[in-house]
Amino acid sequence: MEAFVDIGGDLQACGTCLEIRNSDESEYCPMSTMSDVLEIVTSSDRVLTIG
Repeated sequence: MEAFVDIGGDLQACGTCLEIRNSDESEYCPMSTMSDVLEIVTSSDRVLTIG
């Protein structure tokens, strides 16, 4: 993740997914909101998701 962020990649963690997994956001992968996700999807050429 660090290498991806270092070359300009943007990682966002789903707040609901973090809560279900009892995890916290991190420096490289901050918690996002639905508004954040909408902005990312509508302004990006490509979006990679992992579910």
